[in-house]
Amino acid sequence: MAAFPTTASAGMSAADSKRVRLDYLDGLRGLAALYVLLFHITQSGWHRVEHGVWNGAAAHVVRKLITVAFFCAFAYGHYAVDVFIVLSGYVLMIPVARSVNGRFPKGPLAYFRRRAWRILPPYYAALAFSLALIAAVPARVIAHDGFYDFGLPAFTPGVLWSHLLLLQNLRTDWEWRINGPMWSTAAEWQIYFLFPAVLLPLWRRRGIAETVLIAFALSLLPHYLLGRFDFAFPWLFGLFALGMFGAVVGFSPKPLESQWRDRIPWGRWSALSGMCVVGINILQRKSWAAAPLLHWLRTETWGTTWPMDALVGMSAISLIIDYSRLVTSGENRPRPLLLRLFTTRWAMALGAFSYSLYLIHQPILWGLNLICLCLHLGSLPASLFLLIVGLPLALLCAYLFHCAFERPFIAGKPEVRRRRSPLNGDIQAVPFVNGGGMSAIVAGRVSVIIPCYNVAHLVNRAIEGALCQTY
Repeated sequence: MAAFPTTASAGMSAADSKRVRLDYLDGLRGLAALYVLLFHITQSGWHRVEHGVWNGAAAHVVRKLITVAFFCAFAYGHYAVDVFIVLSGYVLMIPVARSVNGRFPKGPLAYFRRRAWRILPPYYAALAFSLALIAAVPARVIAHDGFYDFGLPAFTPGVLWSHLLLLQNLRTDWEWRINGPMWSTAAEWQIYFLFPAVLLPLWRRRGIAETVLIAFALSLLPHYLLGRFDFAFPWLFGLFALGMFGAVVGFSPKPLESQWRDRIPWGRWSALSGMCVVGINILQRKSWAAAPLLHWLRTETWGTTWPMDALVGMSAISLIIDYSRLVTSGENRPRPLLLRLFTTRWAMALGAFSYSLYLIHQPILWGLNLICLCLHLGSLPASLFLLIVGLPLALLCAYLFHCAFERPFIAGKPEVRRRRSPLNGDIQAVPFVNGGGMSAIVAGRVSVIIPCYNVAHLVNRAIEGALCQTY
């Protein structure tokens, strides 16, 4: 998952040169990232429901609430990833769809440079933080954790290299290691290369409808021909193409796409697709397993989950087309409740650091879970602790992480401020963005490096001595 600016500029015809502001997309992205955070919090609570000890009436009430919250509201974190991928295809395609020649306004090299500058620095910073946290925790403490230890082993060559090269989603023994949610960042990074190499040439030659169909067909070949690789969710490639479809329908000046934009009731299509998602998920309950007429609507019959992800993508892009048309055309009709929610100040503020929240929330929750273990908290207090403390702490840490490692790279390269070195008078370069961000100082031949490993070793010893004496 990645975050993108919601200002789309086309560099193209004079008529289309006006910048388009779709601020509500920030709110949508922020709420999706918040949902992923709540998904992992309730997922941890559900793990305690299954394996923990719950004594007392109050504990059983909380246990029931966690069960209801998880299965009725927060058990579908993967659908938020679907929304992120659709948004990615939509936002990246807007300037191309509005252009005269159907190409990147500043060329493919500028596109790759902007994507790398936007995605990689926060990713590698979060990866380093996650590795430092894992190195800091004694192995015998992790051995008592029954939920977050799926991130281990973290320091094998295959795991490290796959995460450094953003290839961890291609093998099951790499995918969930170190920091589980990063698998989707790797998948999206790979799609960035397929976008100009495969999808754009297809669109220019065959049109957007055939492009979406071909993208889904190609991404489903591993499942239907090899019967494997579903763990990598290759059909995210098709969801990205769905996002492209929304941008072309919403902003292309071509007559056919304009007719689709104006004549199809996109809001109703979104509601219908959303109701199908809800209904089919209800039918996945065990109580419906014996119903012969509903057997074909269950995912074990399909042997895959891609139809559900496709429905989520269809609902999301239909909603985006409808809301973007309402925002850009100035239609005189009341704004829907969801659109008003997406444009609230807090939702858009959340969207500003949603990428950081997605990258950093899992190690924060993992660390809090280990604190619960070291303090011997029971199932009830541990679940409440993760919700009451983990939720605001993850948001705070994500914002601070955003300020340090994401915001300096959003608008472009950090400003380089030149000044005299206090060591030997040599000129040194200090990347500087609004008084914050990362600062790397190199003065003459003097370099100071404090490895994360040394800090992690000190924290490791502190945890062993202060909290985990009983293990």
